[in-house]
Amino acid sequence: PEDLRSRAIMLAGHLFDLADGRGVKEGMVKAERLLQNGSAWGQFKRITEAQGGQRSLGEARFRRPVLCSESGTIVSIDNRRLARVAKLAGAPASSTAGLRLLATVGDRVTKGEPLYELLSDSPGQQDYALAFNDMGPAIFTVKREE
Repeated sequence: PEDLRSRAIMLAGHLFDLADGRGVKEGMVKAERLLQNGSAWGQFKRITEAQGGQRSLGEARFRRPVLCSESGTIVSIDNRRLARVAKLAGAPASSTAGLRLLATVGDRVTKGEPLYELLSDSPGQQDYALAFNDMGPAIFTVKREE
């Protein structure tokens, strides 16, 4: 959660710099201030209301945990491969298909522990996504503890 927050502030800083030319650092300070005083949340609510309001996501018909193959600490996640798995599962065409991450960089994991849950609306899409997951390099890189 903290790494996501830091990344969001950094990206917002760049956007503010593009808009007003005052520099990324100043933009990051502004983004932090808007988060802290609640202005960002208020704007988010106005945007979602303009788009029809917040809605709950439906439930995928098929769910499968993808398990860790070894114990250790997660040191990286290949987001491109992860996005490809989600797409093969049916996202974004299906609003219920995709992935639910259960672990992130820095987490200690044990062999057999779920890393993410694959969500799909058909067994064919699920099988296709799982087959792609099993091919090529690992999506989650785990450094073994010695």
